[in-house]
Amino acid sequence: MPVAVVLCLPVREGDGTVWVLLGRKKKGFGRGKTVAPGGKVEAGESPAEAAARELAEETSLVADPRDLEDVASIAFRFPARPASDMDCVVFLARAAVGTARESDELEPAWCRADALPTAAMWDDSSRWLPEVLAGRRLDVTVVLGPDNETVAGYVAVDRSAFDGRVTDGTAVARTDVARTTGDPGPGPPPPPGPNGSRSARTGPGA
Repeated sequence: MPVAVVLCLPVREGDGTVWVLLGRKKKGFGRGKTVAPGGKVEAGESPAEAAARELAEETSLVADPRDLEDVASIAFRFPARPASDMDCVVFLARAAVGTARESDELEPAWCRADALPTAAMWDDSSRWLPEVLAGRRLDVTVVLGPDNETVAGYVAVDRSAFDGRVTDGTAVARTDVARTTGDPGPGPPPPPGPNGSRSARTGPGA
């Protein structure tokens, strides 16, 4: 049975630029890669509660689970290692407050949404992350190759369009998809207002 995991993407805007908080993973599988804050959903938690908790633990930013935006669901499938399968919910955190600080898990850094460090990220991230930062809401299936890192198959349905449109598909028919879819540095300017890892991959994708 797939493991339930979450990713939480703090987003801020300033001077017409959108910034997203990512971070260099410091330990475990994928050490050294740039990922999003996130991890496993614990017993008794909703996905939003888990996302807010992981964000605080990994970056010290605080977000109300009720303010998080559910922007994507991603099914990560590992045919070569089915025990690593994960179902991931991705959230945007536009109202997170505080200063991002390094933790045992993550060395956070604000990145421009139009210049993401995709070369340092997991292979799948370059496909769905720019889409959700551009305002799309996706249902995604990622099939990993024999190395459990390279993307062998990718399908994304834009749920914000409500028309079952496939934004990208590798060797998967559209009709099949339609049936199954039912110190981090100075950082960006502060937001407006007064306050202003796979098998072991707790943060898949981003």
